[in-house]
Amino acid sequence: MKKPGLLALVLIVAGCGSSGSSTPTTQASVDPRCIAATSTLIQLLGVTVVTGVNMDNVYYVKSNAYPNVYFISGRLQGGSVGSSPKVATWVTNRSDGSSGFFTVDPNSVQYSGWGPATNTGNNYTMSDDGAALSATCAAG
Repeated sequence: MKKPGLLALVLIVAGCGSSGSSTPTTQASVDPRCIAATSTLIQLLGVTVVTGVNMDNVYYVKSNAYPNVYFISGRLQGGSVGSSPKVATWVTNRSDGSSGFFTVDPNSVQYSGWGPATNTGNNYTMSDDGAALSATCAAG
């Protein structure tokens, strides 16, 4: 039966958002600095997410503390995450994800294979401008 795959595709597309007027109700209260990730960005970020874990509600925020730094967060659920969804946060310096991602919080470390943010030469944390906001938007 192909309905579960189709449902997953519909959920991914719905969660991606767009600049159009039709947006899911969970986005109604999202901070204007939060930008819904494209499906391409979600796919790039999800390459190293632990098998069986799904990611949705992915948003990124450009940091005001650093030039060309974006914090991106997504809600993880299923598989080893357990019954309660968890939000994970990464950092990148290109909003299209073409420069790769680095883990910022414990959930991104535990549920993905991206390297630590310290590999960038900077010690990015959830206290940096944009990090907590992206997580808040992803949490819904």
